[in-house]
Amino acid sequence: MLHVAHTDVQQEVVAAGTTRDLPLGPDAVDASGTRYAGIVTTPVLVTGTEELTALFRKTSAKEETTVLALTEVARQARTYEAYLADLAQAPDADTDIVALILAGRRNQITKLTKRLPLLGAD
Repeated sequence: MLHVAHTDVQQEVVAAGTTRDLPLGPDAVDASGTRYAGIVTTPVLVTGTEELTALFRKTSAKEETTVLALTEVARQARTYEAYLADLAQAPDADTDIVALILAGRRNQITKLTKRLPLLGAD
């Protein structure tokens, strides 16, 4: 499952999870002929910054789970080199996570994220 991150005015964010090999579906074409790269249909989940930090720390400690974090430092960087330099100066960048992508066995990712609400669910 893939959960893509998003922030809004209330500082809510979306947590993310995906299968380890990042499987993609076939390319898709809309009625006008516009082609879209293949994706996997998966839920987008929402949580706060503190929960993202806790989720990042928990999954980083698990050898069988991969976690990719988009920190505020990364979001503001104009180049990857600037990101690396800025991150090296940030003492607690994991407390300012904007989004996560989690990769691992589906049951493990579900266990970690099952209590998070879906984006747009009322």
